[in-house]
Amino acid sequence: MLTFLTDIQQNMKFRSYEMHKFNPKFFFEIEIGSYLLKTAQTVEELKAAFTLRHQVFFDSAFRHQGRLYDIDQFDALCDHLIIVEKTTKKIVGTYRMNNSSRVKDFYSSTEFNLEKIVGSGKNCVELGRACIDHEHRKGTVISLLWRGIYTYMKNVDADILFGCSSIKKINSRQAALVLKYFENNEMIDTSYKTNPLYTFKVPLLEEYLEHYQSELTADQVSEAQSLVPSLLKSYLKYGAKVAGEPAWDTEMSCVDFLTVMRAENLSAQMEKKLKV
Repeated sequence: MLTFLTDIQQNMKFRSYEMHKFNPKFFFEIEIGSYLLKTAQTVEELKAAFTLRHQVFFDSAFRHQGRLYDIDQFDALCDHLIIVEKTTKKIVGTYRMNNSSRVKDFYSSTEFNLEKIVGSGKNCVELGRACIDHEHRKGTVISLLWRGIYTYMKNVDADILFGCSSIKKINSRQAALVLKYFENNEMIDTSYKTNPLYTFKVPLLEEYLEHYQSELTADQVSEAQSLVPSLLKSYLKYGAKVAGEPAWDTEMSCVDFLTVMRAENLSAQMEKKLKV
């Protein structure tokens, strides 16, 4: 009975965001080994992707009581990359893409002032809600997601990719340490330097930054590196930089660094990797 009621509630939530009317803006699919990468087309594909997001982001203890969706008002505006395990038909990875050539509303704008990015006049794609099933977090799947990002970027002729990169369970001191580590290693894109909105400022960040004004010690560098999650490391590896001071997201219990990637940087990395 509880499962039945949960499913009804989640279906009402799905319809309230008008996802039942969803149509992909761009469609493509790439098949590699035991996986299929594509843009989601059907209601069931979207529901499976949103269920995966909820499981990964919230590690719900109530999965057995009906599927729960991670969904918000931006999902209807986006295209959704999904990775399907071909043998089981299970969706094991997902990513959403929002293109500025179609809309002007972005998830990142709820935390950051995006004027320097979205107001630049360039064609932008916001990346977000990246997640991979725990049992499929391997190089093949991660590389496939990057292949999807690259293909989407080419399809829409994007100039800039951006989005929030979250670091969970860190405090203000650690956020300041990571920011200082990025500054010392020239990982800040000063051309698109962006500030968080006032209500999302990290408490005491400036005070902790003063503590780290000199060069970091080896132990501090090691701690900073250990705090940077694999997804953000992957962004930086593919040529992204952070846009400056992070935001404090109390709802998701994390600190968000806005990351910015110029299309030419990703193209250079992917074309070398794919030999195109």
